[in-house]
Order: sequence, then structure tokens, then C-alpha cells
Amino acid sequence: MKDVFPESHHRFCAKHVEANWRLEELQKVFWWCSWTTYEEDFKDKLNMIGSLDKTAAEDLLKYPPNVWCRAYFDTVCKNYEVVNNFTESVNIGF
Repeated sequence: MKDVFPESHHRFCAKHVEANWRLEELQKVFWWCSWTTYEEDFKDKLNMIGSLDKTAAEDLLKYPPNVWCRAYFDTVCKNYEVVNNFTESVNIGF
């Protein structure tokens, strides 16, 4: 995508990140992380995950937060959905 559309904004679907992460006992905290709108709040939630399972927090950071967490979304793209990418948002009604 970056080669074909270098100026486009690319995000990961939080549902897919969660599915690949595969830690059911920490799902609620994961969603708190993805929906948070402030970087400090995200870091607090990530520390909460780290206190419960250090490896889980490290594994979660393999997915860059700027593509699945609201706190890191830029203001150029106005779609604040974390559960799908913009293409999936447009295709919902079709």
C-alpha cells in the first residue's frame, strides 16, 4: 500500500489486532487501550496490561499503536473508527 498510495493513511482493524494477539483474559483492557484518546491514558492502560502479563504488553507493541489506537491517530484523517479500516467503513452499506 505504501508503494502504491504513499500519502494514504493506513490503519489496522483493532478486531484483527486483538484476534492475532489472542489473550482472552486481557480483552477488556485491550479495548480500553484502543479506544483511549490520550497518549498518557494509553500508557496507563498498557502498564495495566504489563502488570498482569509483561509478555502480553510487549507482544501488543509489535503492532504500532499509531495504526490501531485513537490516541495516536492523526488529525488529517477524520475517521476515528478502531474496529475497521476506512475501506471497510465505506463498504458496510453496499
